[in-house]
Amino acid sequence: MATIKITKELALALKDLRQEYKVASKDVATFINKSTSYISKLEKGDIKKISTDEFFRIFSYIVPEEQSHSRFDEFIGKCTLEFSKREIEQQEWLQNFDTVYRQIPIPPELIEHINALLVENNLSISEVVARVNLNEDLKDYTLDLSTYEKKVWHYPHNESPFIIMDISLNEIEDILSKKKTTTNYTTLQAFLYNLLKYKSEDFKSTFEETTNILTTYKFYSISKKNELLRKTHSQEEVEEILTDFDKLNEGYINQIQRRIESFSNLNIEYANGKLDILTKNLQADTPLVFGLFGIDLTPLKELDIDVKRSFIKDIDKLVKEYGTKIDEKKQELI
Repeated sequence: MATIKITKELALALKDLRQEYKVASKDVATFINKSTSYISKLEKGDIKKISTDEFFRIFSYIVPEEQSHSRFDEFIGKCTLEFSKREIEQQEWLQNFDTVYRQIPIPPELIEHINALLVENNLSISEVVARVNLNEDLKDYTLDLSTYEKKVWHYPHNESPFIIMDISLNEIEDILSKKKTTTNYTTLQAFLYNLLKYKSEDFKSTFEETTNILTTYKFYSISKKNELLRKTHSQEEVEEILTDFDKLNEGYINQIQRRIESFSNLNIEYANGKLDILTKNLQADTPLVFGLFGIDLTPLKELDIDVKRSFIKDIDKLVKEYGTKIDEKKQELI
């Protein structure tokens, strides 16, 4: 079973996430059939290793299902921004989260490029997959690789970090036929890298070419994207790095901003009062506010203004009603 090494940095990040979502440690412990003291030790970094299944059970319990994918990306992104490049390279868990567990949308143009390379080099998908699984680049390691888990990064003492690849032919066929639209970074990187090795025996330059191709098509890890963004000096350069998904997100934010500005022009004092409350709400409980944002109110568009006012009053009453319920679980949010 795959495991995750718990560093103090990961332990703290997990604790911060739990507190952000206001989830009691007792409830997390109950969900994974552990004691509360286990969660306390985990969040202090006293527990050094847990299974990936257990980690993601904890993560999925804390984060609502509809937010899990985007929140996982944010979780990784926040960590990569807080660490230097050297520190990132020392965090085995972060490398695995970013390049193994995180699923990335695959640009169709990248698939077309890889398929063209297969045709150009007269190679079948199965040939390249077989070469990937040979793990040729690990032949000089003095370690007994049979004792190491496949498909996760390892950081052994006195050796360079490594990963033993074991990719599925069916998965690659589904990716290259566009049936599967997401994958992790290492899977596509390994396939493309080994494909390009048929053209050149210079593994270093081949690895660089692989990275360049993936970056050109904006298929990169979060740490790589943040590294590129740090080097930008203009909005145009930022736009070049952002994926279509990033731009879509940015577009939504801009639409919201324009709507707020337009409404503010009608009554700036009223708008500022509402924005002040919205800001405080976001600071207090971002996940809850986003949950409310996700409620479709468009069916109410044609309602009479008085009915809409009654609707808002009912919501206000509901908030006050729930606010009076003393939640004893808050006492455990330490």
